[in-house]
Amino acid sequence: MARLDADPQLPDDLAGAIRRCFDALAMNERFRLLPALLLAERQVTPERRSGNDYIARLSVPDVLTLAEQMERRSSNRLLRENPEANLAVVAALFGPEDRVLLDASAHRSLKDACVLARVQVTTFPHNNVAAVERELRRAPAGQRTLIVVDGLYSMDGDLCPLPELVDLKRRYGAFLLVDEAHALGVIGPTGRGVHEHFGMAADAVDVWTGSLSKAVPSNGGFLAGRRDLILYLQHAAAPFWFSAALAPAAAGAALEALRVARREPERLVALRRNADALRTWLRARGYDTGNSESAIVPVLVGDDVAAWRLARRLFDEGVLVSAVVHPAVPQGAARLRLCATAAQSAADLDEALDAFDRAGRPAGLA
Repeated sequence: MARLDADPQLPDDLAGAIRRCFDALAMNERFRLLPALLLAERQVTPERRSGNDYIARLSVPDVLTLAEQMERRSSNRLLRENPEANLAVVAALFGPEDRVLLDASAHRSLKDACVLARVQVTTFPHNNVAAVERELRRAPAGQRTLIVVDGLYSMDGDLCPLPELVDLKRRYGAFLLVDEAHALGVIGPTGRGVHEHFGMAADAVDVWTGSLSKAVPSNGGFLAGRRDLILYLQHAAAPFWFSAALAPAAAGAALEALRVARREPERLVALRRNADALRTWLRARGYDTGNSESAIVPVLVGDDVAAWRLARRLFDEGVLVSAVVHPAVPQGAARLRLCATAAQSAADLDEALDAFDRAGRPAGLA
């Protein structure tokens, strides 16, 4: 969600609004990451730029130098996108004889990963721990089971019940994969993710996947887990082998973003202050924000057309917000998806909420 400063048809104003809308920790303001991006590009020697090695997978020394700076921080591997990471893990580790228990609200790429692996899939109701346990009890003897969830759900703004899921996977001998695409940088006291939020060790989860294009404003994805597991995936995961490396500029920008987040915790404080205010004020005005407890704040509408119309009315009032309809969400669960950021001012939020008052009344939503 962002306030358009002037005529919404002006490209410069629209571009600025989009930056405020999607840059969770406000790292793109004043080109904060640009020096690191340019430095990363300069580290690639001219002879490397001229050959095919420049775009090969992670074996080029110049690119690897940047990647290793990130990978040495934990046992992980970088890929070009978060969906590639999800495809890499499931297809490399599980197959037709195994089973996946998949949260109904899990990201589409996790569902695609199960199709690629040809694994048996059982979908359980969103965040329903009792349903997960029922399915684990029914598992045939000797069958491996992987529980697959998001850390932070991108359309609902709520968190997975990580402590309960870890308890279940330990008691029943299952495995657990958590996609942290939307949680990294914004969840937990220092933004380390859902495990930090719940005060748990990272190794309580078997495999983490995530994105470098959400709170970390670059591009790419990552896998994280035990060193032996990640070493195996490095050699067995097809999306890792048969894709290009991150561009040096992307790796450099991502690395600097992690440093900035660590040095400047006030960004996370501002993000949470804005998210809490937005959610509280919308609820006070009668809007249904579901179970959101993060910077992702849905406004539940129900009907697809009603969601589109409300988004258009808000745009006419100078507020940019996305309508999310089927198949991104179930039929009858259309919504507006608001994203609080550290860059939004009190004036931005006030004007947006006033626009909701004016736009929502004709639709009977306020």
